[in-house]
Amino acid sequence: MPEGQITGQYPLAGEIIEAGSTVKIAVCKGPQLRTLPDIEGMTADEAVTALKALGFEPVQVAEVNDHVKVGCVIGYQSDSPGDALAHGAVVGILVSAESSGEDGE
Repeated sequence: MPEGQITGQYPLAGEIIEAGSTVKIAVCKGPQLRTLPDIEGMTADEAVTALKALGFEPVQVAEVNDHVKVGCVIGYQSDSPGDALAHGAVVGILVSAESSGEDGE
């Protein structure tokens, strides 16, 4: 919901009140920012669960890495731990994968 939009009021619309009475309104402050946690070394499932709990939309990206156990998180694709992103932001996470062997390895 955009910043400044009225999200609710009391008394409710249509209620009759006396002239000069107070009407309370709730106004959206804009997207709530959340901080990305450190997910390096977690399993992909653990990282996805943690990120979804914070309101992010994680997307797994497979990447061959000889130093991180297969199925574990290498890190973020484009972001860093501690970055503040909006609720619902799509976050790419690099997950260690096995080499396909197609390049002669």
